[in-house]
Amino acid sequence: MDIRELGFHPGHFSADDGLDLRPLIKCEHLKTKQVCKRCNNGWMADLEGWAQARLGFFVEPTLGPEDFVQIESLRSEPKQLIRWLLKTAAIIELALPRGEMAKIVPSLFPVGLGTEEPTDFHVWAGNICESGFNLHILRGFPVWNGGVLQPYQVHAESMNFGIQLNHLALRLFRCPSARP
Repeated sequence: MDIRELGFHPGHFSADDGLDLRPLIKCEHLKTKQVCKRCNNGWMADLEGWAQARLGFFVEPTLGPEDFVQIESLRSEPKQLIRWLLKTAAIIELALPRGEMAKIVPSLFPVGLGTEEPTDFHVWAGNICESGFNLHILRGFPVWNGGVLQPYQVHAESMNFGIQLNHLALRLFRCPSARP
């Protein structure tokens, strides 16, 4: 993405001490040591290889909106896209300071691993005019309930992950007891 020089403060959150921000580092030097070597070099590396091959073009900083018509090709591999997004969300959540509620519930990990089928997942993709990097990881989302828009509601095993990689925007969400 040509953002290797981006600096940020990693942090650690604990209930006793709160948020402890670490010194500023460049993103290319971040290693969280959140996964075992076998997974990191196995199924996770396979998913990253797939993502690089299938999404790498869409992450180019100079990509124009007219180039995004090719994103339709991802419809042929929905399981891989869901697995990569779920794995990415789980790893990001492990690397970020988090509060009381896990955003990616452990019962969804087998989907990322590929041992369970992805059900009730939805993926949206789009083009962001302004290049950059941004993300969100939430457990719930706004829903209409009884004709009233509820600003935030959590469903069992629901999740909401969005990521912007330069001009590419991807959103993965799961709402098993709701209709998107």
